[in-house]
Amino acid sequence: MIHSALQNLGRLAGENFLDIPKIWLEIMMDYFDNLIMPCFNYSFPKTKIADLRILKSEVGVLSEVFRNHNTIRSTHPMFGFCGIGTEISEILKPNQIEHNPFCKESVYGRLWDKNALMVFLGIDIRVCTFMVFVEAMYGVKYRYFKPFFGKVIGDFGEIRGDFYHFCLPLGESLKVNFFRIQEEMIANGIIKKQVFGGSKVYYFCTKPFLEYVIKRLQEEPFILLQEAPKHFYIFKDGKESVIA
Repeated sequence: MIHSALQNLGRLAGENFLDIPKIWLEIMMDYFDNLIMPCFNYSFPKTKIADLRILKSEVGVLSEVFRNHNTIRSTHPMFGFCGIGTEISEILKPNQIEHNPFCKESVYGRLWDKNALMVFLGIDIRVCTFMVFVEAMYGVKYRYFKPFFGKVIGDFGEIRGDFYHFCLPLGESLKVNFFRIQEEMIANGIIKKQVFGGSKVYYFCTKPFLEYVIKRLQEEPFILLQEAPKHFYIFKDGKESVIA
């Protein structure tokens, strides 16, 4: 899986600026047998409708160029993925509705099961949504599952229902901070880092990453936060409530 921020890498000498995403895409499609990128879109909680056949990616120009490259798409309206390759249908399950992207039976769950390689091109793991999956697998108390009701449209037809996010509470201004654990994992060889262009490339495999983060959460439950929460919350009957 590729997360990217191409603007941080600098220009490719002699190439038209508008052609750079396509050049990067051609390189990666030649290199990887199975290529996946996030095509997240955060409009669903407001619009309550997502047509996956046309819904744009809001997480970078490369992912949007990739989305339009005859890719297969997963089915969560907010945390969706596009992919090309021999195993992509098995991983993304384009005809099976995904209500919860942070449970074991999800795209992230299957990427973890396959010990997939995750690459962060021009950006560090501050944008690592796989970390939210790890938090959900561990069961951190400072997040809760929140449903968003709406309609999802795709080649499979139309489905109405609840689609979930593993949210930080609105009652506190909690901020995540992955820098400390990122540096620990670099020092331990779990995350690799290479200088590349005007920025860096970070990459890791999902199984050792998950194992290390869960170990550290057991030792320090709030290691992924800037500060410890004052309370814990639950979302029930359409509202957020303090539970502790």
